[in-house]
Parts: sequence; C-alpha cells; structure tokens
Amino acid sequence: MSPSRSRPTPPNCRCSARPALPRRPPPCWYLILARRPSNEPSPNRPTTWTCCPACPRPAPTPTSADPPAAARLRDRLIDIVADTWTAAAAQAVPLADSLAIVLACYLLNGQPRPEDWGCYGRLQQFAPHLQTYLSQQISQRLNRPLRVTLLHDGQAAAMPFAGQAQTAVITFGTALGIGFPPASDNSQLTIDP
Repeated sequence: MSPSRSRPTPPNCRCSARPALPRRPPPCWYLILARRPSNEPSPNRPTTWTCCPACPRPAPTPTSADPPAAARLRDRLIDIVADTWTAAAAQAVPLADSLAIVLACYLLNGQPRPEDWGCYGRLQQFAPHLQTYLSQQISQRLNRPLRVTLLHDGQAAAMPFAGQAQTAVITFGTALGIGFPPASDNSQLTIDP
C-alpha cells in the first residue's frame, strides 16, 4: 500500500468517532489477513497485527547500539535519579547510601546480557559493568558515595514473594516479563559487590 493511501478503519474502531482528547486513547488493534500460497496450510490464518490509523503507535523497539539515543537515555536516567534524590533530601527525607534501579532488561551481575541491545541493554556500551558505572556517575553528580544495584523488572516484581517455592511472577507491559522470587525472605536489598 502506498504511503499516501491510508488503511481502512475497522468497523468496531471507536478512535475516529471520538473528538481529540488531551490524553492519548488506548490503541485499538485489528487483524490484517495476508494471503498465503495455496500449498501452505491455513490460508486465512492471521499473520500480522496492524494498528488503526487514528490510534497512537507503540514506540519502535531499538535493536542496535545507537550511541546518540543510548547517551540520551543514560543522561535522562541519571537526571531522574539525581533530581529525585535532591528533592527528597531537600524535604529532609532520611536517605540511605544505596539505591536500586529497576530496568526492563535481563541482567547478569549488574550488566545487561551481551546479546541484549534493546532500550536499556544498549547502555552496556558505556562501561564493562553498567552497575558500577551508574554508581560512579550518580555519586559524582550528587557529590556523595552511593551504591547502585540494577534489578530486572521481573525480579523486582517477584521480591515481595521471597521464600515462596515454585513461584513465578509474570509482568505485563509493552512486553511480557517474568521474575522468580529469591529463595529466602530477606527484607534488606543486597548490593552486588
């Protein structure tokens, strides 16, 4: 289909019937059926999901190092942590010398897996050990020593179920994730060395 022609709106789509709202409406998805060669089974089997033209599109998933985008993400991550820390300190909130950052990224001892070049995985290009690197960068920014622990989002979601055998937590978001609780019920977050 040429870029100038828009896709037809499915009959059950309510996006185009609503006036523009300041908030983005949830996307409404519908199936596009693709023709298959006659020798393949299930010729009308759905092969792709497509979004209604009036609906917001999900962000594309990065699959490469993309150094400029990774640098913007790193800087924004450090900004958010530093700004939050500074705001809490200004309100006299007692702060510890360690913090956890939860990432939607599989981690091995504080470092994204080598094959993961997704949104957070591509942060691995800045240092051989991302957890140590972020500890140093955030400490420098705040002028105080801090220890950062990186946690996979599924692991963090499973922590309240610590000590429960044969348990898994499934997270739903832009992707499915899974986490397994630690074997013991330890209420203190342990910091990797």
